[in-house]
Amino acid sequence: MVKITLIVKVGRFLLKIIFFTLTFMLLSLMIAAVPLGFYLFFFERISEVYTFKSNFLIELLSLRIEICMGFLFTAFSLVYVLCFLVSFKRDIVSRA
Repeated sequence: MVKITLIVKVGRFLLKIIFFTLTFMLLSLMIAAVPLGFYLFFFERISEVYTFKSNFLIELLSLRIEICMGFLFTAFSLVYVLCFLVSFKRDIVSRA
């Protein structure tokens, strides 16, 4: 009986280490994806048709708005980063 509880405790500990390592790796990839996305979008020539200088036309209630693709990408990236920071900050506050 003692051996089984010891095996269960060791198994839980190993699962915690594996989970922590996997979470840390995924978090590192998410943090690294933001600057790499900026680099790919602004400095690489991926498409001949759409570049970061291309305009995106939005028609809403007979209003025509042209938005630069670079601005749109930057705005969405900043929203992503802000949501990430808010969720991280909220987790720290809830633990205290």
